[in-house]
Amino acid sequence: MPSPGLLKVWDVGSGNSAITETRLGLENASALAFLGGPGLLIAHETGGSFAFVDPGSGKLTRQQYTKDVVAAACGVSSGQSSDFFAGVGSNLIRYETRLAGAETKGHAVGMWTLPAKVTSLDAMSKGRTLVAAGLQDGKVAVFDAD
Repeated sequence: MPSPGLLKVWDVGSGNSAITETRLGLENASALAFLGGPGLLIAHETGGSFAFVDPGSGKLTRQQYTKDVVAAACGVSSGQSSDFFAGVGSNLIRYETRLAGAETKGHAVGMWTLPAKVTSLDAMSKGRTLVAAGLQDGKVAVFDAD
């Protein structure tokens, strides 16, 4: 049985079978989001926390806690800049993630309060960043996040 909070990463493109293992501060990771630009993996659990991981080094770079349930998360990358969106209760929160060596940081840069709890998210960036949030009441909210 796998250990709770253990993330295993393989570089499938390298032809090497080496595994990078990272101990997360999460007991039950419910989803993963990968930000390709900076190469950042974000695991989240419904209990209310995120783990930001550098999959290349296998290091946990940051832990983020929330008061409410994290129902959904997604990210978009453009070059070395990335945005990570999280549905936390009835809030859509935008985190900016920047890599600067060992100084990887993620911080909230925006928040929208919605009329119902967020149940799903998706985002895209082609010139502008668009994010769509599915809500518990069956409605969809779409934002131009730029």
